Amino acid sequence: MGHPLPANERLAAWGLSLRLSRELARDALLAEAPAPPPEQLEEAVQAYLAERNIRTQSELRRWMQEQQLSKADLEVVAMRQLHWLMVCETQCGSKLASYFLERKSRLDQVSYSLCEVADEGLAHEFYLRLKEAEVSFEQLRQSPAPGVKADCLGPVALADLPESLAQVLRVSRPGQLWSPRQAASGWVIIRLEELSPAVLDQPLRRQLLFELGESLIPAPAQPAQLQAAAPVEGA
Repeated sequence: MGHPLPANERLAAWGLSLRLSRELARDALLAEAPAPPPEQLEEAVQAYLAERNIRTQSELRRWMQEQQLSKADLEVVAMRQLHWLMVCETQCGSKLASYFLERKSRLDQVSYSLCEVADEGLAHEFYLRLKEAEVSFEQLRQSPAPGVKADCLGPVALADLPESLAQVLRVSRPGQLWSPRQAASGWVIIRLEELSPAVLDQPLRRQLLFELGESLIPAPAQPAQLQAAAPVEGA
């Protein structure tokens, strides 16, 4: 067997060099900023878990087992994230309002109905039946015809949808039914059910501050810097 690779080369082989570089840079910024007080620990843990949609104790136990985290590990990670949020707030808070307005059109959430039809002629037939209320999307979902697939979807952020679909829904009025449009699966009929404009609440505020905070992290370190920072074998 050959000699094991040095730690920095193993990180590169695993595709982790960039991640290490960014986290080292983040630690350097954190070291220059006041840490959150210990009494904010519970708040930090709850916010960290909420972002991962972990709501119950059973979900928490399963997730911690999967991640191989102890309670102490979780507290350290959550407090580090809160510390970073404080840095982002201090350094980027003044940009938050304008950034929200810039991103808002992609953060708005929609609920919509979609009917996929393999055949163009059949698609136009179902479009007319939907338009005249002879059939509903829900009926098509529950009792699909051959070559027809329907579903009611959302709420989902426009940013998480294919751009072609997001563009249609962005200019739609609730209840507006669009005539068949060609798609990879054949033809699609779309109706916007509900538009929920994005609101700058606490979870979205955190998300956008973290996004802005990524600009604070300098360019990736060069390989020589990573080698100096990486653990030494046998140390």
